[in-house]
Amino acid sequence: MSIATYSPLFVVLGTAYGGNGTSSFNVPDLRGRLALSTGQGPGTTSYILGMVMGTESYALTANQMPAHTHLSPAIISVQTGSGTVLTNGSTISFGNLTSGTTGQTSLIISNAGGLTLDITMAMSGANAADFTPQISQTNLPAAQALTDAIGFLPAGLGARSGTLTIANNDSTNSPFTITLAGAGSVSAPKLASPQVTNGRLQFSFNNDPGAQFTILTATNLSLPLSDWTVLGLATNTGGSNFQFSVPVSPDQLKQFYRVRSP
Repeated sequence: MSIATYSPLFVVLGTAYGGNGTSSFNVPDLRGRLALSTGQGPGTTSYILGMVMGTESYALTANQMPAHTHLSPAIISVQTGSGTVLTNGSTISFGNLTSGTTGQTSLIISNAGGLTLDITMAMSGANAADFTPQISQTNLPAAQALTDAIGFLPAGLGARSGTLTIANNDSTNSPFTITLAGAGSVSAPKLASPQVTNGRLQFSFNNDPGAQFTILTATNLSLPLSDWTVLGLATNTGGSNFQFSVPVSPDQLKQFYRVRSP
């Protein structure tokens, strides 16, 4: 600072904090520093006015640090009951199940981290209600695992799917999602004894409501299916009851009938 401009302050400070003493002088520079009184305390260094010492930072060595540990964060790991490791976004297929049949698979969820893994599981998607995980929310301690049984009961025919979302506190894999897929199909028709009434052969069977069945006929049972003659669709007479009738005559050759879905 200029002595000519700040002469009263120069009279007080002089060159204790620097400057040439003829045209300039310095004021205390406390950037990154702490002001101390002058003098010497018991067992300490003697401090002189304007003295600069110490450092703004200091790196501790391993020997200077007390013994301690660092816990790793929670880490989610998911695999099937058979041991197949799943990545985020994997798909599990239950295959094709007839209506009314339940499929099941197991998921093993592990915590490979050092902190507790918080888990919340939920289903979403077009056919979410077909898939039923048993666990909705839980806490998994470090190095622990749990097994969840997931059921599949198709409520309709054809392809069925849903998304299992595992929300958790693993910052690299939350949420962890798995696509669950399967298909529903009709069970084999259970035919009642056919009857001939008023020149017509009539037979009925029970199956899944809403399903469709095609009736085919041939005179040779060994013919490939592509050579069978399509007669039409069976009629759903209500609920799970289906019926079909076709005209017959006493002199008709042996005839075979087949029920196909659809």
